[in-house]
Amino acid sequence: MGQAAGRLSASAAAPSVAERYLSFTQAAAYSRDSIVANPTQARTDRLVFLSNTLSSPVRLAGTATLSVRVQVDKAAAGLQARVVDYGKTGAAYVVSRTIADLGHFKGWDKKRELVPGKWYTLTWEINADDRIFEAGHNLGVVISAEKPNPLIAYAPVKVTLDTEKSTITMPLSGDLSSLARPAERMRDIRTTTVGPREPTRDLREFVREFVEAGRAKTR
Repeated sequence: MGQAAGRLSASAAAPSVAERYLSFTQAAAYSRDSIVANPTQARTDRLVFLSNTLSSPVRLAGTATLSVRVQVDKAAAGLQARVVDYGKTGAAYVVSRTIADLGHFKGWDKKRELVPGKWYTLTWEINADDRIFEAGHNLGVVISAEKPNPLIAYAPVKVTLDTEKSTITMPLSGDLSSLARPAERMRDIRTTTVGPREPTRDLREFVREFVEAGRAKTR
């Protein structure tokens, strides 16, 4: 997965080989922020993409856009992307997070049933934020599968992502030279804390946010 300033490497999730097609399986109806912990540890319920270790501070100011080419094994699926700041001392900070329904791959005005095994491209924005990633830190994007609708039954989804046809665009500024270099062998990142405190929401609030997000895309 690439961006204007360079690349985010998947080598952390699979240190031995950089594969084009990466798969993971949903492990809960909705993931918690703890899913971003220990990003270099292999797990079957997420994908982790990491930048090179930053040689200078980099600022993220504005809204990131994620476009993924995926196939799933169910007729409905949701995806969540989290932007994470991995520090030098074991702290992981979730900068922003956004969930999207793959059934809206053609537009946010109408939901469509998915055909298992068929490839789809879904593009959505990750909530805007302003964060300075300090030198020695790693910028990460963690992707997980979620229930696309809180009113349907939970059915774990297997997702396969095509890394060559998936991109993330971020409004970054500062010295981006470390991001522009070829992907480096990733250091082992072990987290001791994940912050900030994860927001809580009830069912009505979740539905309201989802509906408002869809309306914003169709204006």
